[in-house]
Amino acid sequence: LEPNKSADVGAFIVASSGRAYDPDATRTLVEAHRCVEGVCESLTGKQGQKLHDRVTQLRKAYEQYAGDYVKHWVEDKAVETIRGMIQCQVAAGEDWPQPCEKPDRSSVVGAESWETRYQQLHRFGLRLGDVLAPLRKKCEGLNGDLSFVADYVGDSKSVIDFHAQQDLLRDEDYRWVCRDILDAWDALGSDHEQAANRLLGTPAKDFRMMYVVAFPPPKVVSPDLYWYELARSSLEVLVRDVEATARDEVKVLEAYRDKFPINMEKEDALNRDGLGNVRRGLDRIIPQRKLYGPGQIGAGVNTGDTEIDKLLSGLRTPTSIAPGIGDIQARVDALPPLEGTWYCRVRVVQNERPDVVRKIQLVKGREEVEWRFFRGQDEHSEMLSYGCSDEGISVKFYSRLDDPRPEKTDDVAGPWPWHRMLEQADRNGVGRYTVEYRVSSDKWRPTADEVVIQLGLEFYRQCDDSGKCTDPVDIFGQ
Repeated sequence: LEPNKSADVGAFIVASSGRAYDPDATRTLVEAHRCVEGVCESLTGKQGQKLHDRVTQLRKAYEQYAGDYVKHWVEDKAVETIRGMIQCQVAAGEDWPQPCEKPDRSSVVGAESWETRYQQLHRFGLRLGDVLAPLRKKCEGLNGDLSFVADYVGDSKSVIDFHAQQDLLRDEDYRWVCRDILDAWDALGSDHEQAANRLLGTPAKDFRMMYVVAFPPPKVVSPDLYWYELARSSLEVLVRDVEATARDEVKVLEAYRDKFPINMEKEDALNRDGLGNVRRGLDRIIPQRKLYGPGQIGAGVNTGDTEIDKLLSGLRTPTSIAPGIGDIQARVDALPPLEGTWYCRVRVVQNERPDVVRKIQLVKGREEVEWRFFRGQDEHSEMLSYGCSDEGISVKFYSRLDDPRPEKTDDVAGPWPWHRMLEQADRNGVGRYTVEYRVSSDKWRPTADEVVIQLGLEFYRQCDDSGKCTDPVDIFGQ
């Protein structure tokens, strides 16, 4: 064999062994070339010099191949090697740490639950030495496979990184780091929803130190790559369980999609129990960012690693959630709590004929407020509750201040009477609406055929005893 380039050596290896970069075939060929080099060193004269020059040219092809060979086994196969190792360890379950050469992928990929992954991580934490043993054995094997090309490669970055990472396996401080990582995974618990919430509560800047060791992981077979792949695959399992829960909850939420006021075009209304079901479902599939502090993963902060951040994003918002679920959440976020109420501040923006419509009342359950008109507008504001159990609202118009009965009444049935009252209202900002009434009565003619009344309504989540209100809310979730 007289190769001119790396590909020629590679082609010979494939032809003789049946696979690329076969270690045994490579060893045999390299040792043969080394023998030829030794023979040429002993030759003298013009013929010897000619052979020596030719062998020197051939060596360049072997050096190129040796570089490719090292890259293949130390870099290109690194992720596959580590992933196979982890799959073997995980698939073993209670039988771990029995040796495993080839993982049963059917028992791992697509079938493993977070609970079973958690149980295995817990076992790992109890026997750290057994966790790293397969990696140590693999590195020792690679050392043997690389030794016969060492003087053809020199100080390549791959080899330097590979040997540096092997040193970590003998470092007692590094073992404590590994133990801390397994303790952090163990602390998440076996319940996938609880584990997801705890991860989302982790400060993004601490994720690497707590669960991974290195961002980005080294590109060689190494302990750092092992911990990265263990974290990545564990997150995959957790995200898959969160996705499954989300799909189940979405089916439940779909039953409420066409309830008023989630869908303003429907008559069938959402009741208090239904609102509770929707909120619980949304909380399970879309963790509320407001529950997480600044810098935490759940608040939308990334760790800086593309693969890890993509998986963590799946915990924040599962990809199986239909686009319409976000609209449901916006609507539901604008609805008051099951216990307690929010607030509605009401005032008469305009009474076109205060000499005709002398009094206006607004009645909601046991709450009643009114405006009286003497020589002009009554611009004071009144406060009413906004709750999820409101039954109805009546707006009453009086011709005289002392009339026992209103001249006209506009009744709005519950539940959700504020929404029905404001369906045709003008929106003037967040939580601010103007609703117009055109009121007529035979008693008013010919003084007035129709009187235009405008009410201004403002909705807030918080109001104190002095009437100061904060946190306006758009009740339609716009």
